[in-house]
Amino acid sequence: MVFVFFDVSARGQELGRVWVDASGLHSITATLVRVENDSVVLLRADGGEVKLPLGQLSHDDQKYVSNYSEKITAENGLRSSPPPKPEVEPLEALELPQALFESAENSVLELGPALVMAGDVGLPRSLPADRSRFAFGCQDINIEMDKLDFTDDRVSRPIPIITTDKWDTRTTSVIISASTQVRFMKDTARHQVVRFDFQDGRRVVAMQHDRNVALLDHDHDNQRSLVLVDHGPVGDGGKLALAEGWQADNLRITNARAVPGASPIQTQPKVRWARFVDAQHVIVAIDSSVVLWNLVSGEPIYRIANVDLKATPALSGGHRYLAIPSYGKVDLHETATGKRLGQIKIEPKLPAVSFSPYGDSLAISTSRRIRVWNLPGAALDYDVQARESLGREPTVWVNHELLLTSSGVLMSLPMGLPIWKYDVTACEVASLGEHVAILRREPIEQLVTVKLPHPAAQVTLEHLRSSSVDIDESSWRIAGRSMWNGTQWVDRDVRIGAKPISRR
Repeated sequence: MVFVFFDVSARGQELGRVWVDASGLHSITATLVRVENDSVVLLRADGGEVKLPLGQLSHDDQKYVSNYSEKITAENGLRSSPPPKPEVEPLEALELPQALFESAENSVLELGPALVMAGDVGLPRSLPADRSRFAFGCQDINIEMDKLDFTDDRVSRPIPIITTDKWDTRTTSVIISASTQVRFMKDTARHQVVRFDFQDGRRVVAMQHDRNVALLDHDHDNQRSLVLVDHGPVGDGGKLALAEGWQADNLRITNARAVPGASPIQTQPKVRWARFVDAQHVIVAIDSSVVLWNLVSGEPIYRIANVDLKATPALSGGHRYLAIPSYGKVDLHETATGKRLGQIKIEPKLPAVSFSPYGDSLAISTSRRIRVWNLPGAALDYDVQARESLGREPTVWVNHELLLTSSGVLMSLPMGLPIWKYDVTACEVASLGEHVAILRREPIEQLVTVKLPHPAAQVTLEHLRSSSVDIDESSWRIAGRSMWNGTQWVDRDVRIGAKPISRR
């Protein structure tokens, strides 16, 4: 695996700068993205890139590029100290108008008309960072669970929650849902919502049904979860509902609302993704639409149509921004209204998207490339390419400088280098403060919370930051790999050097 790093830290860059050629007869309005040898790469307002030789630029433009390069070398050079953690304070909680009435239990949600989107809105302008108001802390822990078949069983992503006991002691746990879809004769149906208790190191079944139940999200303010119940074996149809009662680990279903189109004569719709926006509102990707619903009244606030069926949206930590990927681009929307805030164009591929834990950056990843868009800076921060696949699912932010791709590659953004390869095949992975939660099926079924990078990878990272290390980025290979043996990482193929190894 070979990564190429581009010096693209664009914080403080002059957006929409007018560039003039040496003759003074031609110009272009664009933002400087990176410098490659004797050329510059500029980003036009429509998202396209143009590459120009430095010698063809005006004297003022060449001086501007020189100052930019000196700044990057001083502040963001390869193997330099990691960038400081962003100092971002959470914004006030986003609150939408509450329901004036409550629809009947099991009533059908309405889709509503689709929003009419304007044409090309250009790149997003500067937006305030939108981080979550909640912080999660935990320790390294391994909790075994019932046997899971990740092929036939539907297992949700791990979701952190905070519970309090009668002494108001706050405890972080992780919750998941698991539904057995294929059973042998005399097997008992298992549709469970499970809480992993970090304090006691045990697995607690908070809900068990003979009906399908899938955990979608959790509202930390009101201690209730968003679930899909009574859906088909592949997630089609069903009802969106709230699950309450985490304090006693005895969940009950309320506010069940049938997803639209669940008629015997219609094709059953499929809920592909859903998140809370506030106490009553949920944003849902259902078939080729993204809809903001008030789950109490059943009313649609807006609907965005013609969404790619394979696209997975992302919601910022404070719920203000909604990123919707599609073929060759990512649209950024205002969650409360659906208004499009801008569009980031990429190569003709369907990307995956994920917001950083500080709410200031959006990772846009394809199978061989990762870009990081800075929201307050309104420009690209990083652009990293790979020869081998990085996976097709959204990346997990380990912290402000490290990303874990769905193929298990730990990426250093400021270095533009892969640091390590972790075995997360057939695992569900989620960020959990300074830890990551990994729901594993091999070598045993368990919920694992670990800090990344682990010690061996951390040593490698510090070594790479040393100015004495001479690295040729064009031939760099991953420094090591780790497998999980049930209790810890077991390192393999560890090396530190620049010489390529054909097996990697």
